[in-house]
Amino acid sequence: PGDNGVLWAVQTGAYRVRENAQAALAAMKAKGYEAYVTESGGLMRVQLGAFAVRQNAANYAAKLAAQGITAFVTRKEVR
Repeated sequence: PGDNGVLWAVQTGAYRVRENAQAALAAMKAKGYEAYVTESGGLMRVQLGAFAVRQNAANYAAKLAAQGITAFVTRKEVR
């Protein structure tokens, strides 16, 4: 973990329907991204990365945005 034990992820979507989350995950993987799904609070979130430094996550989100992919930085749930 990074500063204060926090890791950051880049999120590209959140879905209540599992099939929608899986379709979004498949689309990201088809584009060559190592995406994954986390689940909490009834939502399945499609995320990428585990960054120790928030700015690194922000830079990655900007890279995705430049390719037309909506993304934002969020705290990564560490279990």
